Amino acid sequence: MAKLRQDWREISKLRFFRWSILTGLLLLLAGVLLVWFNLFPAVETWRVVPLHYNIHIGVDKVGSWWELFVPSGIGLILTVGNMVYATLIWRKEKVIAYAAMVTAVLVDLLVLIHLIFLVHLNVTYYA
Repeated sequence: MAKLRQDWREISKLRFFRWSILTGLLLLLAGVLLVWFNLFPAVETWRVVPLHYNIHIGVDKVGSWWELFVPSGIGLILTVGNMVYATLIWRKEKVIAYAAMVTAVLVDLLVLIHLIFLVHLNVTYYA
């Protein structure tokens, strides 16, 4: 555990890792705020919320309003997981540690894009 803490201190001093973590968390926060400010409080009164759209049959998955935040939660778990993985592998393979952080940021960007389409779906579905 002490080695992991020492590696984390070493990684957190590097500008790339600080910016990667900050960028990833800001993308996730932007997604949560996008959902919150565009759909609440009206979404809490809807019986079901569209969660997925298929071009062949239309809305094919519905759920509760809180399920709109599930992609952000999954993105946060993956980001933290990649941070831990990058810390664990830092001494052996620095390139893979960098790749893990780039992957975390790209996943967070994809989550934000998913949430943009999800908000658009809900706004147009109930408009």
